[in-house]
Amino acid sequence: FGSFFFLPPLSNLVMAEAAIQQYLNEHQVEALLKDVVLKLCTAKPENVHEFIRDYMNDKLAESNNDAPPEPQRANRRGAVSASVMSQDEALHYEKKVVPKDAATMMALQKSVSGNVL
Repeated sequence: FGSFFFLPPLSNLVMAEAAIQQYLNEHQVEALLKDVVLKLCTAKPENVHEFIRDYMNDKLAESNNDAPPEPQRANRRGAVSASVMSQDEALHYEKKVVPKDAATMMALQKSVSGNVL
């Protein structure tokens, strides 16, 4: 008939998952991985493995020098609420354009040029 698999009780799985999550939180693994992915997207290196290795080596050197950890950035907002447009409103929609001078346009371009996400 085949082999039988015996699963541990659900409570053991929940406790194991909680312990893993606590470990990841204590060591700030999620923040580390988010940061390396962001740097990777910004740099777009040819050799991804080498880039990640160098990044991790730099982080290790920082932690060995007892440097204070980088401040964590606030998470991005998940969603924006807005009223629903009717079909008539959508058909007669006019885009509002706010005129900007050259200096403001340059500042906006500089601001969004580094935005990866």
